[in-house]
Amino acid sequence: MRNRRNLLLCVCAALAAFISACFGAFYTTGGEPHVVTNIYEQAITLFGDGIYANDSLVKAGATKGADIVIMLVSVLLVLATVFQKTFVTVLPEKRHAA
Repeated sequence: MRNRRNLLLCVCAALAAFISACFGAFYTTGGEPHVVTNIYEQAITLFGDGIYANDSLVKAGATKGADIVIMLVSVLLVLATVFQKTFVTVLPEKRHAA
């Protein structure tokens, strides 16, 4: 019973991470990049699209890359968790010298 609950919790967490990463990587609002001035009087180009509309171009690109990695890792972890018994091999017991 406990293993089944842990399996369900793991799958739900990975599924939530996957959905969140999909929104970050693929959601678009059709916005365009625009230039703003920060508190240090520097001109910064904002990405202008999706949930990263108010991030700089470098930060938005890095975050979208992290979203893609999260999608790949979460799928692999779910597959490894669901098919865990297939991947685990039973090792022979160690024999101690008498």
